[in-house]
Amino acid sequence: LIAKAKEIDFSLSIQEKCVLHTSRKSLERILSNLLSNAVSYTKPGHKISVVLTTQHIKIENECIPIAPEKLSHVFEPFYRPDFSRDRKDGGNGLGLYIVDTLSKALKLSYQFQAAENPPGMCFTLFLS
Repeated sequence: LIAKAKEIDFSLSIQEKCVLHTSRKSLERILSNLLSNAVSYTKPGHKISVVLTTQHIKIENECIPIAPEKLSHVFEPFYRPDFSRDRKDGGNGLGLYIVDTLSKALKLSYQFQAAENPPGMCFTLFLS
């Protein structure tokens, strides 16, 4: 609903049914934080896509990619890239820290990297 209100094109593709034996509450928190970040950093008229397979959940959003030298810090508590230091342009710097902490607790690995075409970010949460 927030993406729609911001005029962001949101797509969801469930390619395969997936049964995951883990904490529903923790997984919901991970996905909530990731989707919140995607919506926060995607400008109107751009796209967010979510793809679910039996192996992973992938969230891609069109945005200004995070520089490689800053990517290693985004999972630290209260860290925010320079372009999002103003609270109106981002959160409090805890969302990805929570994602990292919960993912590790659930023994789920992930990858977070810049996307090239179109420019943006891609977060993949591996389910196995």
